[in-house]
Amino acid sequence: MSFAPPPDAPPYPATPDQENQDEETSTAAYAEILSFQWCFGFNKDLPVLNLSINKTKKIFFVSAQIGVMYDFANNRQQLLIGHRNNITSCCVSHDKRWLCTADSGRDCTIIIWDTITGLPNQTYFDVLNGTGTVAFSTDAKYLATLSQQSPQIISIWDWTAENDKPLCALELKREYSNQHYLQFNPLITTVHRIQDNAVTQLRYNHSANYIAVGYADGKLTICDALSLESVLQAPFHYAKAAIHLIEFSNTSDYLATAEEDFTISVYRQNLNSEEIYTFLGRYRAHYKPIRALFFGFTIDDNQPILTAVGADRILAEYDLNESEIDHLVLKPSTRIEQIAEPMSACYYPASLTQESFLVTVNNEYKYKLYNADTKMCRKTILGPTFGSPIRKIGILPKLDENSNEEYVYFMTTDKIGLQRLPLTGNPFDQMAIIAHPNRVSDIRASYDGKYLFTSGGLDNCVHMLSVNPQVLQAQAQLGGKDLIPFYKLLEGGREGEIFREMQELFYYSQLRYQDIHRFDRREISAKIPLSEIPFVMRALGYYPTEQEIEEMINEVKFSTYIDTKTYVEDIDLNDFIKLYINHRPAFGLNPADLTHAFNVLSDQLNSNNGQPEIYRENLLCLLQQYGEHINDYEMAEFNNEYKYKLYNADTKMCRKTILGPTFGSPIRKIGILPKLDENSNKEYVYFMTTDKIGLQRLPLTGNPFDQMAIIAHPNRVSDIRASYDGKYLFTSGGLDNCVHMLSVNPQVLQAQAQLGGKDLIPFYKLLEGGREGEIFREMQELFYYSQLRYQDIHRFDRREISAKIPLSEIPFVMRALGYYPTEQEIEEMINEVKFSTYIDTKTYVEDIDLNDFIKLYINHRPAFGLNPADLTHAFNVLSDQLNSNNGQPEIYRENLLCLLQQYGEHINDYEMAECLANLLNLNHETTEMFDTMNATKNKSIKLKNKRE
Repeated sequence: MSFAPPPDAPPYPATPDQENQDEETSTAAYAEILSFQWCFGFNKDLPVLNLSINKTKKIFFVSAQIGVMYDFANNRQQLLIGHRNNITSCCVSHDKRWLCTADSGRDCTIIIWDTITGLPNQTYFDVLNGTGTVAFSTDAKYLATLSQQSPQIISIWDWTAENDKPLCALELKREYSNQHYLQFNPLITTVHRIQDNAVTQLRYNHSANYIAVGYADGKLTICDALSLESVLQAPFHYAKAAIHLIEFSNTSDYLATAEEDFTISVYRQNLNSEEIYTFLGRYRAHYKPIRALFFGFTIDDNQPILTAVGADRILAEYDLNESEIDHLVLKPSTRIEQIAEPMSACYYPASLTQESFLVTVNNEYKYKLYNADTKMCRKTILGPTFGSPIRKIGILPKLDENSNEEYVYFMTTDKIGLQRLPLTGNPFDQMAIIAHPNRVSDIRASYDGKYLFTSGGLDNCVHMLSVNPQVLQAQAQLGGKDLIPFYKLLEGGREGEIFREMQELFYYSQLRYQDIHRFDRREISAKIPLSEIPFVMRALGYYPTEQEIEEMINEVKFSTYIDTKTYVEDIDLNDFIKLYINHRPAFGLNPADLTHAFNVLSDQLNSNNGQPEIYRENLLCLLQQYGEHINDYEMAEFNNEYKYKLYNADTKMCRKTILGPTFGSPIRKIGILPKLDENSNKEYVYFMTTDKIGLQRLPLTGNPFDQMAIIAHPNRVSDIRASYDGKYLFTSGGLDNCVHMLSVNPQVLQAQAQLGGKDLIPFYKLLEGGREGEIFREMQELFYYSQLRYQDIHRFDRREISAKIPLSEIPFVMRALGYYPTEQEIEEMINEVKFSTYIDTKTYVEDIDLNDFIKLYINHRPAFGLNPADLTHAFNVLSDQLNSNNGQPEIYRENLLCLLQQYGEHINDYEMAECLANLLNLNHETTEMFDTMNATKNKSIKLKNKRE
């Protein structure tokens, strides 16, 4: 159910003279063109409220920006529509009569609804810092709100009074941290406070005669395992923060701790002293939390080393043999991940390979094997996907020394599990069970590998579990051999579309590698060269980074080197399937990651909608200076200019360019709406942008009154589909876990188009100043001048002046108006007019009148004009040095000419000289300037000459 606007507010523009309407005002006014009918899915982070009163059986839940009162007895939904952003909090009064919903973001609101009628009773607009939580008083007279954004403000509202301001408000101090809960007359609760000397870590040494104890204040003591008495005269207190990891070396010669301030402290055993351990040194090699700490030995000389892996993706090694008291030696550090965050690490069992490996697990559900010496990533393997990434791994001690079976145990947020080695990516080689529903805080194995011990942290429980690897072996056998388990990880399995596409791409890849334009006989095999791997991966929808490509190729290239001393140079389909499954994202590309990345890169907020934005030149600069290089041409391939384009389905010639909807972001998907009436000649296209969906009349003309849009999902619309009869549109929100069902009412759009005006009236509104503005007058004058120019401006006889200009004059008039199309765009414009009537008349159009030119200009020019910053950035990219006097970028003239002649659309010396003569207002003839292009020094031209 939706609610119409007040009677005095028309649902669409009242007159065609209303110009430059605000986007949000327009979309709100047109809401009845698409009206929400049903919502599927709900926000799992907000409560489902019971609204049942007497015989009324209702519940309330939130679906994106819409509140839903669901009468489950009669299967009816009443939709509470009024928020622009996703609803962030809700509550109901004690008597269930009043319901409050609130959101956070631009134009945020608080709305109190009557649960009987479903109508809003009170609305507060533009609430400071948004709303994170709300609560009614017991008598429902007062409403308390707590803002979501910092600084948090708690406000008390008398919502029954005619006042748009709170009765009182208090800003919470930052030291209280971020609060998420609010309640009137709360019950007394017990707050447990961790004391400064609380124990944070316990660790036995390998011989089980000592226990190392770490404290929250950074102290460390060592106790006798039997008497629990300290063997130290006084606790060590070198750490400045809480200890969260403790590790002994295998022989207990060394002890290391990792603290919460990202530092590592190392102690050396000293049996000849009263103090059993001596402080060796403390080092901070990380700038984020340390995730793994373990001892090992160097490959060459078997000397002890300490390895630490941090959330900052750094692997740091400490040379303990070279370290002295107060001098802890740090070996060169290695960045082991490009994007993912390591969660844990350990040494890979030596019995499984001749090569020494470190194994890590990251937050992208992947294991990675690194050569312990070179730190080269040798293999990437898909890990367990049991709800959350693995947080810790360890090698299970062998149950039978004569067995060659090895296992790794792991823990996620709430589960623990076991996985067979070697790691292959086979999903049947792993299993997990829920250990602690709230959270598993740690996991350890007994010395004999028969038991696993887990601690729950929040539940104050420790569990002891017996290990039965035979069940896992049986599961792996039942899962199938060879590629059978991997086929199940492909959408559709071995009979699905992905597998068939892989086979076709394998064949095509060989043709591509051997030059697809050859006509002689090619040699086709069952393998493709390693250099073709990234192309096939991209064709399958996985776009690896340059580092990921290098890791994939190295994984195959060195796969048999230890045994054969030769490199692998190609890959067959079976191995490629495993490579693809192990390397592709475990759950596809997450739109939230792209949103977060853009928010990090953005340098300001849009003044209209408060959303993050970044200037194009700044984005290009970031992409070129940081991470993996991307050039301007590659960036341009992803650009969207708010345009529709019609292509001939046979020749693929661009036959028409039309200005599309400009509702905040480019269109991301379009579809043709099925006809509501088969006898009608009316057709419509539906579309979606980032957060909106809309409808547009066909044929496409560029008329802004032929289109409309409403906010469907404030965070992001992930997809849109139409029902088979065209009566409904369905949208999914992705991040909000909601699906909306909207009824389609095209008659409102037809009425809007009629009110917008006929012929050129809608297009005049898209010109600066309209029909009475300077642009329109300039067009008229340029049309007249263009005819003079075409007929030779130096003629003195009578000329024939008409209302049309030849097609060849179009680019000159466009440039005179400030729009500089490329040669391809000029060709598309001319072809658009030339072939506009060919199907009907079999003749070409050779000229164009002013009315058609105005439409052509509006549809082809940039939707938001030419940005001067783009020109500045282009010159900065082309420039090869800075001016020694003012520090501004500059470029030698010869270099600029060379670039203009070699790249992009060709420009010759004569054209360049003519451009410079016009730009610099030189009185010389163009030919004279052309003759001086290679002069030693020309003071009139500001571009420097190399010989100066």
